[in-house]
Amino acid sequence: MASKSLLNHKTKYLIAKWGKRINLVEKANKTSLTLEKRAALAHALENLDQKLRIVEQTNPASIGQYKRYALDIITAVVPNLIAYDMYSVQPIDNRVGMINYIDFRYSKSKGQTEAGQVFSSSINMGKSDPNYSSNLVENELLGQIDQIHDQEIVLPWAPVILDTFTIETADESVVGVCDANGNITGTGINSGTLTPDGKLKVKFTNSSATADVIVSYRFDNESVRSDGPTQAGFTNVPEVELKINSIPVVAQARTMRAFWAFDAQYELQREFGQDIETLLATQVTGELAHEIDNELTSDLLRFANAGNPITWSRTQPTGISLVDHYDSFNAKLVEGANKIFDATRRVKANFIVGGIELANIVEVMRNFTPSGVSAIGPHFIGTLGQYKVFVNPDFPTNEFVLGYKGANFLEAGAFYCPYMPVSSTDLIMDSNFRGQRGWATMYAKKLLNSKMFIRGTITP
Repeated sequence: MASKSLLNHKTKYLIAKWGKRINLVEKANKTSLTLEKRAALAHALENLDQKLRIVEQTNPASIGQYKRYALDIITAVVPNLIAYDMYSVQPIDNRVGMINYIDFRYSKSKGQTEAGQVFSSSINMGKSDPNYSSNLVENELLGQIDQIHDQEIVLPWAPVILDTFTIETADESVVGVCDANGNITGTGINSGTLTPDGKLKVKFTNSSATADVIVSYRFDNESVRSDGPTQAGFTNVPEVELKINSIPVVAQARTMRAFWAFDAQYELQREFGQDIETLLATQVTGELAHEIDNELTSDLLRFANAGNPITWSRTQPTGISLVDHYDSFNAKLVEGANKIFDATRRVKANFIVGGIELANIVEVMRNFTPSGVSAIGPHFIGTLGQYKVFVNPDFPTNEFVLGYKGANFLEAGAFYCPYMPVSSTDLIMDSNFRGQRGWATMYAKKLLNSKMFIRGTITP
């Protein structure tokens, strides 16, 4: 299957259009933004810019100073959400949008594997077939005895290595083998033949029986003829396909408003040179970002379902130093990561998010590297070995979540979809000299694969 770009043409265009602002963020953070963050920031800036243009055309006086700092607020808020390290962030252009995820499927039936069977997906990690790419076809169902008796059946995988072929039923009423000349003999079989190009014909002793007939064999997967698949002797090749699927999401709103007295606004400007609208907007948007991060991380705590929660006791055993005991927390993290690996059959945890007790433990551990960043609300505090560690002060104090987020932004168990960035209503100053303005943001979210996350508890 031909590869498909993970970015559509519109996203590529928007990243180029808002390149200067993206570069400003990268300079301020002294690091390059991921492709995911670039895409989300570009869409957020574009959505806000379109809104501002509409307001300017209909009511230009209401924009005021808001236009000067609105884009700056988005530039600061959007890339700094911690959701990017736990969720796939996919911006949407309409309130009802679509999110994408990847499916990897087997394209052809082989053995017990059926065509279209998913072996890896953001939604459900399917079971892999250990023999799919090999020359072994194992336990393939042909049908019932009464359906295939004395009928010519063409095996799909050829050239067949004749003396590897076996045929049987679960009740062992039929147990047969094939020799190098293509003759099939055994229990419950009167006669049978098999040709290298896969033509099989068997006469059973009890032709009216309804037992399922299972065959296993090997085929020559190296000597591929050049005259095409319609010719005898052509080797069939196992195939997989990548599909990018979509799921609809609906954005929900968060709203907040602020009031202030006219004289307070005047005094703040004269005495301190501060614009009260800018100050309020900064605080309100910061609070909205705090609440979004808190909602998304708390959702993971409720959603996590890779297995039974892991627990670790903070009580220090006699004769064990505090640091040595805290380092034993690593063993529990390994246990949790392997539970995720067992549940998904594919990935292990690469981040931790938890309450204050998590910070109390990991910040003492020998392999913890602090981020050096002082933040308010949910934030990244550093790395513990291969794990990124985040602390949410609104989490239950002793709870945490281990989870996985892939490097590819289509590969995650949960999705966050910003639609309308932080936006403002018109400024109103009533006859009582009281000013007011409202702010809102809209976004969707979707939790898809609970097996990518597991809960943990730190006990006293």
